[in-house]
Amino acid sequence: MQSDMAQGLTLPAFDLRSDIKHPYSSSIGYMTVLYPNNRQLLISKREVILIRGSTVTKKLKYDEDIIAAAYTSFNSGGSGCDTNPTDALIICLRKSAYVNYPDGRSYVVSFPFSLKSAFPFESGIILEKDQTVPSLSSIDNLHPQQLHAAKFLTLVDPIGDFRIITSSSTSVISPHERLMTFPAKGLNKTSTICATFNTLEKTVVLYHIRSSTRGNKKPVTSSSKFTKRKQSMISTPNPSRIPEDESVHLDPNHNNNSISMVVYKMSFL
Repeated sequence: MQSDMAQGLTLPAFDLRSDIKHPYSSSIGYMTVLYPNNRQLLISKREVILIRGSTVTKKLKYDEDIIAAAYTSFNSGGSGCDTNPTDALIICLRKSAYVNYPDGRSYVVSFPFSLKSAFPFESGIILEKDQTVPSLSSIDNLHPQQLHAAKFLTLVDPIGDFRIITSSSTSVISPHERLMTFPAKGLNKTSTICATFNTLEKTVVLYHIRSSTRGNKKPVTSSSKFTKRKQSMISTPNPSRIPEDESVHLDPNHNNNSISMVVYKMSFL
């Protein structure tokens, strides 16, 4: 009697699975990410499927493992105007990223390092370097030590330069820290906290984040050199030049001159 009751409680009153089909029937094994305007991304190890409404619009396959895939808005996207940014699809592999716009423009960004993880945010994408793998800067000495030592970078323009994420305090970001979360929207407004996990100390570190206020002028980047190029192109940001006017800072200390907070470390022993 008890087993019959338990079975009755676990069964749904209406089974609609035969009536409501997912637009991609073989979606088992995919991670589903929902976006505004009735968009979805189905992400597997080496495949990304784009869905709008009940229609599969595109299916992308790669010969390498996918590190991250997301819709994000870049500051410029090569158009020279960022007043109304358009969402672009970015798919990050270990050594490169593919950026696709709805109007047909596409870019391939080559990384002079090995990518560990990536997080979209309102101005582009956050890149976490895999520092266990030697980067090009340590092999051919073409890039500055500043880029080589940086753990986290940002890409705010697919044909622009990489920008570094720094700590505004005397402490530095540990090479053992892994980025766990980063606010996708509302930077400097409603969402100002990101979290990292220190794999050596087994601690979670919470940071107050802000965009640099050093100079309000728009930095001159190499994007102006590419305005007359073809829309479908291969782009490699110049890592030998890192603008700091729009860099992102992590504030782990509290002071009276900025809205910041003390770092909170939670141990997992």
